[in-house]
Amino acid sequence: MDVREKILWQIANTVMVNHQFIDTPDFCAEQAQAALFLFQVSLRLDADIYRDFALRNFERCVSRLSQMSQKVVGAGWPVCRILNEEWMSGNIDEILQDVDRKIIPALSRNFDFGDEVKGSFILPHFYLLERYRKDNNDGMARTDILQNLKKT
Repeated sequence: MDVREKILWQIANTVMVNHQFIDTPDFCAEQAQAALFLFQVSLRLDADIYRDFALRNFERCVSRLSQMSQKVVGAGWPVCRILNEEWMSGNIDEILQDVDRKIIPALSRNFDFGDEVKGSFILPHFYLLERYRKDNNDGMARTDILQNLKKT
């Protein structure tokens, strides 16, 4: 085992041990991000224990997406990535409909680089790119978003 793999083991174990601190509805985004990381580690290290743990985090987060009001994109992007990588199966449109409903209207307006530059501007665009990565037609149908982004 090389040094990188040892470090991955240590980080993954730390995430699992400290998971209790993000195991609340308020931390759905963090659960999704931990799931994404653990799916990647499981694949790299060929360790099912990390995949099983990631699966529980993923399912817990997905069950809470409709109730989220904050950090929606922070949860939506890793959930979308997990589905696109096919680490989990499911109807991506059904799973992410609540995220889309909350994000797409914000992306469809003209952009102002005032407060949004501080962090909430770029993440929705990463979500949008990941969301329509496999379906170019639907993503390109969102010309209002693309036009507003070009104007900016």
